[in-house]
Amino acid sequence: FHERGSSISGIIDGRLSGLPHVQTLITNFRVNNLAFTTQGLTKFLKVWSPSMKLDMGKYAPEQTLSFSGTGLGPLNRLALKGKITSVIGSIATDLDLRNIIDKKRDILISGAISTNDLNIEKIIGKGPVHECTIKTSLHAELQKGGPNVKIDSLIVQRANILGYDYSNIAAAGTYSNNAFNGKIISNDPNLNFMFQGEANCPVVIRAP
Repeated sequence: FHERGSSISGIIDGRLSGLPHVQTLITNFRVNNLAFTTQGLTKFLKVWSPSMKLDMGKYAPEQTLSFSGTGLGPLNRLALKGKITSVIGSIATDLDLRNIIDKKRDILISGAISTNDLNIEKIIGKGPVHECTIKTSLHAELQKGGPNVKIDSLIVQRANILGYDYSNIAAAGTYSNNAFNGKIISNDPNLNFMFQGEANCPVVIRAP
């Protein structure tokens, strides 16, 4: 299919039950090569649910992404598993998304995410962090004042920062109110340390 308003195109096989009542709509679908931009995806989802709170358009602007995977459940409790690929890297997801179209509750995201050479600078539009290959398991609550994230595990296999590839970094803890509270262990030859506690300010790392 091709949706003109959002320029989303791809192959979708599945079923919807409960139309036209979006709040109780049950989905069961498989997607192949769904091409989209974050701006187009936000526009498309808001057609279905004008009250949707999740605005993805500011991330990876003007980048064309492709998703293949499956979705199951109602929109307020959607299990999403698949892979997003693009010229700026890839993301594999196995997530449970809650309250996407619920006006009264914060969006909840839990599950596993892994990236392969994902260019962070291209996603957020600034910063010293470029290609990253990581694996993480987390629970996140997207609150109005900022995200509240519990990181069960985070393994950094590669993080290109200011032109140097850092590796062998592991972390676990919580992130909220612009502060990380937990443990970080780095065994990189140029960044060998262990940190445990709370960090309220961003750490600036200079290339070796």
